[in-house]
This record gives sequence, structure tokens and C-alpha cells, in this order.
Amino acid sequence: REYAPGAYDVRELRVHIKKRPPWAATEKAQQLFTASDANYMVIGYYHPGYETPLLQLIWERGFQAGLVVKGEEGTSHYALRLGNPSTAERQAINYSQGFRRVGGRREDFSLDIDPSEFGFNYEKNPRIETISPEAFASAGMEALSGHKGQIYDRLVLNTAMTDYLLGLCSDPHEAVERTKEAIDSGRALAHLATYIAKSNL
Repeated sequence: REYAPGAYDVRELRVHIKKRPPWAATEKAQQLFTASDANYMVIGYYHPGYETPLLQLIWERGFQAGLVVKGEEGTSHYALRLGNPSTAERQAINYSQGFRRVGGRREDFSLDIDPSEFGFNYEKNPRIETISPEAFASAGMEALSGHKGQIYDRLVLNTAMTDYLLGLCSDPHEAVERTKEAIDSGRALAHLATYIAKSNL
């Protein structure tokens, strides 16, 4: 409020924008933090129409790759069941669109992610029984400890597909196996523990 009154005055802008995802995406695109080697962005959305402008914004900011996902509840999280595939008139949950920057050129892609292609066969999209921050945190830590179930499957599917679509792994099935190995070996949990410890300094 005192350091930058002009910036403080736009705090009510969120009320007028209404839709949180575009505003959150715009905040991310400012790149308050950048990596020295490569930068990637993944954005979730629900209502169609945002994906192309968001990808253009990511491209113009110079990211190595960008991905927008019509995920669960407007997030970038893939559901464990595809349902009806996308058509020209309708995008399915798990519809993904993005680009990779290759030699200065833009390579675009779009596809539905079908979990059954990677061994995740659910008749309906599962939900956690207890809805609370503590329950979600506990379930996540159990999955990162190697406990098999829907949360483990979600972690594997989402991590692997993100790595594949951003171009960090050339084969989606290999990405799944690499993700499982990272979790089952304890490396993923150790990495999270290190991040938490350093964040609390």
C-alpha cells in the first residue's frame, strides 16, 4: 500500500474479472521466477475459448513449451477416466493443447489423454472419501510413499503426461515408468521433503 500505491489500487481488479484462471495465468506469465536452463508453463481451464490466447501468451513470453489442459474442475489435473472423446463441437475432460519450441519454431499439438491407454482403468472417476486439507495431504504423502491406489495413479498419470507433452520425455509409456520408479524408489518423497525444509528456513 505504501511502497506502490498504484499497484495496490488494482487489487479490486479480481472482482471485475470474475474468472480466476485467466487472472492466475496472467500472474504466472509475468515470470516472477525463472529457471536458468528452460521454462515451461501448464495451465488448466474449463470453459473453451481460453486455450488459444493463453498458449499465444506463453509463446510470446519465450517459454520452451506450453500446455493447457481441460482438467478436473478447471484445473490442469487429468481425470482417471476419459469419458466421451472430444469432437469438433465439444472438448472432453483431459483434452490437451500446447506447443514445443524446437529450433525457434513452434510445433503445436492437441489430443485427448485416455488413462486406459496407460493401464488406468476406472469405470468412473474416483473421489477421495474425506474432503479436508488434512485428508488430501495425508493421501498424497501415502501415495508418494508408494501406497498404491487412486491417488498414486493420479500422481503417475499427471506427472508422466506433463513430462511427455512438454517434451521432457519422448515416449508416454516410458514417462509412466520413469514416474513410477521415482515414487517407488522414494526419490519423489525425498525431493518434496527437501523442498519443504528449504521453504521453512
